[in-house]
Amino acid sequence: MPNNRAPQSPALAPPRLKMPTLSRNAYLLLTIQAVNSLALTGVGALLNPYLRNLGMSAAFVGLYFGTTAVVQAVASFSGGFLADSFGRRRIWFAGKMLQILAYLWLASGVTGSAVLLAAVLAGMSQMAVGAVTAMQADASESAWRATFFAVIQTANSLTAAIAPLAGGLLADAYGARWAFAAVLPLLALVAGMITRLEEKPRSAVQAVVSSAPAGSIGSRRLGLLGSVKGRLGELAHGIAHGPFPRTARLFLGHSVLNGISNGAISITLPMLLRDRLGMGYTGIGGIQTALSLGAAMTMIIGARLADQHGRRRILLVSMTCGSVLVCTVPFLTTATSFYLMLFAIGLTANAANGAFGATSMEAVHNQARASYGGVMTGLNAGGMAVGNVLAGLAYGFNQLLPMYGVMVLFATTTLLMFLFLEETGGGAAKREEPKASVAAAASGE
Repeated sequence: MPNNRAPQSPALAPPRLKMPTLSRNAYLLLTIQAVNSLALTGVGALLNPYLRNLGMSAAFVGLYFGTTAVVQAVASFSGGFLADSFGRRRIWFAGKMLQILAYLWLASGVTGSAVLLAAVLAGMSQMAVGAVTAMQADASESAWRATFFAVIQTANSLTAAIAPLAGGLLADAYGARWAFAAVLPLLALVAGMITRLEEKPRSAVQAVVSSAPAGSIGSRRLGLLGSVKGRLGELAHGIAHGPFPRTARLFLGHSVLNGISNGAISITLPMLLRDRLGMGYTGIGGIQTALSLGAAMTMIIGARLADQHGRRRILLVSMTCGSVLVCTVPFLTTATSFYLMLFAIGLTANAANGAFGATSMEAVHNQARASYGGVMTGLNAGGMAVGNVLAGLAYGFNQLLPMYGVMVLFATTTLLMFLFLEETGGGAAKREEPKASVAAAASGE
């Protein structure tokens, strides 16, 4: 009897978590971020207790970090436009040199209000944030961009799991000034590696600067003004007519609220550990270690899931977990409980870091990415300034008052993401490139 059944197709094998082939630039970016993280996380947690040990009040600590955030807001906002107009590598290098000057000033042992110069220099160094993010996006493809962002952040987390403890031990033994001095060779190495990066050719909008007749200051000013106007127009077009305009606007609002909450946390948690539990530099450095250990365990997994199954879902789950965990802070009374909470936040809330970075870059067109990243960072820094100052003032009234505000902000941002976030991964990511740049359209090409 003949067999009339149709032949069965072989079962499809489940997709493997295969890592993509990385370019030279991608490997160099990974190395830069790892060394940079080793330097900055080694001393980042020392600043808060260092200022307190100098006899500064909680309000002054808030003022110091608020000053950095305000300057960062202006620098990152303008730096993104400068990077898109005059070269991302050049702006990144300039920002790194300013950062080196900031740590030189801290290592010199200045006291009193003079220490605020370091806050200004540190804020100015963040002019490069938009350029860094854009170069990372350029080194990856949409199909695995979340994974690449997560690999970079995992490299950061692995170094950040060790560096704060090493920096804390050095500061406890010899003083924080020696820890600040110890990171200077690492930052100099990073500056050297930045010069080795290859940069994609800039878009046609840069021709505006050179189109003005040479020979007069007025003509150069007109050329620069035309470039700024071109960048502003391209950014506005990249948001309003980009692949995901609603998400692009949402992330700008999120940057402000997230900055306020992060600013409050960065002031409050170190002071809680110092004032309530009597911890020194090493113990406070454990904050970053606990967060980084948790993040390193899940960021790549979360990013691969985001690349394969959608970024919106990962983001929402991650933010919900963070909102729940931060509500446990008022009930924590031991160092172990604090570290476990921070580890859990790193494990869950940071699992979506790759998805967040990829989504923010895919929400706008490529020509506007550094500008958009700079604006996001500027808004985040402005929010951090508000959070720093308010937390420093509120801490004087009640040590837990800033954290109650953080709980409200976390819940608010999670709700906004649930209501307005679009999916940019998968097939949606194919819409990320514009058919023609704004500059080309304006010139009739």
